[in-house]
Amino acid sequence: FLDYGDEWEAAWQKHVREWKPVEGADTYVSAFEMNQPFDQVFRTESEQQELPYPSNLMIKFHHYFYNNAFRRLWLKRHPIPFPEPMEGWQKEYSVECKITHRYQQERRTLYTILLQSEEFPDKWVSLEDVPREALIFQDRPYTTDMFLENAFRHDLRI
Repeated sequence: FLDYGDEWEAAWQKHVREWKPVEGADTYVSAFEMNQPFDQVFRTESEQQELPYPSNLMIKFHHYFYNNAFRRLWLKRHPIPFPEPMEGWQKEYSVECKITHRYQQERRTLYTILLQSEEFPDKWVSLEDVPREALIFQDRPYTTDMFLENAFRHDLRI
């Protein structure tokens, strides 16, 4: 049991009494939730016109899969999709992408995606035969709960 002091306790009780959910809280879905189960299919850009993903989410592509030869080798060595996300989804290893096409190939769902060229940021690159393991939902910057303006924050006094 920790005693944060009377001032903190009073501020917490006031927050509990007065707190109201932010606009859109009833439809918020985190990237973590959207990545469960991991074997779900991603909607294409055209499908998202009718059924968009929540605005706080983006689809990211893992740089490991950028090389065509690596993707082919990956698909050959892993005919069955992995049941969970890969490691290494930090910003420097992934980039936002758009899914233009989805298709079945044997036991796998594969994608054609668009992403911005690393060399020429105003150009888009199309990649085919992208496996599910190369894609993941991530929260857009500053859209998670820790950035809510009405979150409780109060200093601890010692």
